[in-house]
Amino acid sequence: MARREPWNAAAAAARARGADRTALAAALREVGAALADAGPAHGSPALVGLADALVPAALDLVAQRRWSGPGGSSAQRRALLAAPALLAHCGADGGRSPGVLSDLLSATGRLQRWGDVPAWLERLVAAAMTAGAAAAADSAPDLLRQLGVVAAWRSGAVRLRRAALASARRVPADAACAALSLPELGAERLALVLEEHAADPWWWPDGGRGRGAGDGPGRPVVARLGGFRGFGGPWARPPRVLGPLDRDGAAWDVATAHPDHPGAEERWRVLADVHGVAVHRWSPGPDLPVRSGGTGAGTAPPEAPPWDDEVTGRASAGRTAVLSRAHSHLLDVVLLDARGLL
Repeated sequence: MARREPWNAAAAAARARGADRTALAAALREVGAALADAGPAHGSPALVGLADALVPAALDLVAQRRWSGPGGSSAQRRALLAAPALLAHCGADGGRSPGVLSDLLSATGRLQRWGDVPAWLERLVAAAMTAGAAAAADSAPDLLRQLGVVAAWRSGAVRLRRAALASARRVPADAACAALSLPELGAERLALVLEEHAADPWWWPDGGRGRGAGDGPGRPVVARLGGFRGFGGPWARPPRVLGPLDRDGAAWDVATAHPDHPGAEERWRVLADVHGVAVHRWSPGPDLPVRSGGTGAGTAPPEAPPWDDEVTGRASAGRTAVLSRAHSHLLDVVLLDARGLL
């Protein structure tokens, strides 16, 4: 009976903030079902500790009108209901549940903008199930964080690419494979996959070389990045690629004419690989001089592109070239041949 007192207090606080009684009851039933499904994998103390963390969090989301989303389920709701399975399979004890849950909800909020939250949670739960008994209780939170980074990158969070490649080499290989949706690959083949992808951001073992393979008679366009702001893209003016920001071709320096200040430019960092794209404004530091549109370092200049449009910028790094055109709000990602040519 004493166990219900803090839950009743949390429910009363949610009601005081305007939460609907029916919505609160429905949320509690969902949390109860998620806990029951994970119950056999939890010891009783761990289950109680997890419930003490989940119930107030669920009621708080209802009070914030964040329990249900346009599709019937908010990202935070999905994360909270996945938490019992995650903690059960990774062996986290009840005392660590609040911290792990807080990390999970925080990561969900950040991932919403750049990744696929349902796919991330599915991969993360699969990885936690695979890790299973290999995770000691005291190391479970750190293992979950590393698997979360790997699964988030695979689910579109390209900003985490370098961290994910490092984490995938540290965690148990079978768990990393589950987080990457590469089941039964094995440690040796996983190492080869990570090495190959590190050298070519648009390579992946399922045969995909990026999204939106394009037209044109020359080398294949493996992706088109960006887009017009009026249609949901980042740019109000056509972009101009200036050069690479890394050696393997996953980060690019891009400029656009400022829409409100003639003669001025906005600078953008474009991160892209086979799993995702991120575009954001940035200010280059003094160690990165302003460039007029070059070819990058380490490869020969690309040949003329196969499109009938003025090329305003082209740059290459690793096995990849990026081209910008005068009449397009998209950047073309093109694979280079063995000589570093289009």
